Amino acid sequence: MVAGGLQDNNQNPPADDASLLVVLVDASAAFWDVQLGGGSKTFSLRKFFEQLVVFVNSFLLLHTRNRVAVVSMDASGCHFLYETPGAEGGSGKTTKTASDSIHSGSIGDQIFQNLKNLEVSNDPERAAKPPSLSGALSVALCYAQRMRRVAGAAGGLSPRILCLMGCPDPAAQYISVMNCLFSAQRANVVVDGCVLGNAESAFLQQAAHLTGGLYLRPPRLEGLLQYLHSVFAVDVYSRRFLEMPRSKGVDFRASCFCHKRSIDIGFVCSVCLSIFCQPCTECSTCGTRYDVKPASAQKRQRQ
Repeated sequence: MVAGGLQDNNQNPPADDASLLVVLVDASAAFWDVQLGGGSKTFSLRKFFEQLVVFVNSFLLLHTRNRVAVVSMDASGCHFLYETPGAEGGSGKTTKTASDSIHSGSIGDQIFQNLKNLEVSNDPERAAKPPSLSGALSVALCYAQRMRRVAGAAGGLSPRILCLMGCPDPAAQYISVMNCLFSAQRANVVVDGCVLGNAESAFLQQAAHLTGGLYLRPPRLEGLLQYLHSVFAVDVYSRRFLEMPRSKGVDFRASCFCHKRSIDIGFVCSVCLSIFCQPCTECSTCGTRYDVKPASAQKRQRQ
C-alpha cells in the first residue's frame, strides 16, 4: 500500500501549473443604471472596476506565468478589455476585438480606456436589455482552448472562467448558456460564478455544479475585493486543501422555450428535447407534430 501510494504521487505530482483566468464582467446598463440607480455612491461601475484592477494585478503576482483576460458583456455583445501581453501566442487576432492600444499602458489604464470607448459606442436602445452571457461564455471557451494549444502540454496552463454577473438570468439564452456549460464540462474548464445583484443566479449555480467551480453572492458589494482575493484567486489545485465556500443548494429548474420562464414540471419534445410549460400539438423548435388525442378518447382507449 505504501509503494502504491508513492507510485500514485509520482504519476500525479502537485504540479506548479500556471492559470489562465478569463474574467467575464457584466457591464450592462440594465444593471448599473437600472438596478443600482447609476448614481450609487457606495458601489458604482467605476469603483467596481477599480477593485477588479487590483484583483487582476494580485492574480498576476501569484505566478510568473499566470495569464488574465478581461471580457465585458452587455446587450451589444462581448468585448475584450484587457489581455496579458504575449498571451495571444503571436497571432494578434484576439487583440483586434478591443482597441488598438490594448497592450499599452498599465492594466488599469487599458481597462478604463477600452471601457470608455465601449460606453461611447453603446446603443441607447439596447441599454436596458440583459447582457450576452452565452456569447461571453463562448468567447471565453474558445480563447481558453486556443491558449491551451499555444501553451502545449509542457506549458501546464490551467484555464478557468470567472463570471461576475449583475443582471438576473437571461431566460431567453437558456439553451445557448447550457450548451456552453456542457462544453466547459467536457473541456475541463472550471467556471466560477459571483453574483453582484440581489437575486440568486440559477445559471451560475449550475455552472459551478457542473464544472466543479465555486458560486458566491457577496452580501456587501463594498467588500467585493476581499471575496475576490480570498475565494476566486485560489487556483483549482489549492482549493482541495482549503475550506472554500460552497453553495447551499442548486436551482436545477429549466426554462421553458415558449415563455422563457423557470418551471418545475414541463413537457419535453421527444425529438429535440425542447421544454414547454404547456402541452402543444407542434414543437416550435424542430416543427415535429404530435398526435395528441382528446382526454375523452384516451379514457375510452384505456377502457
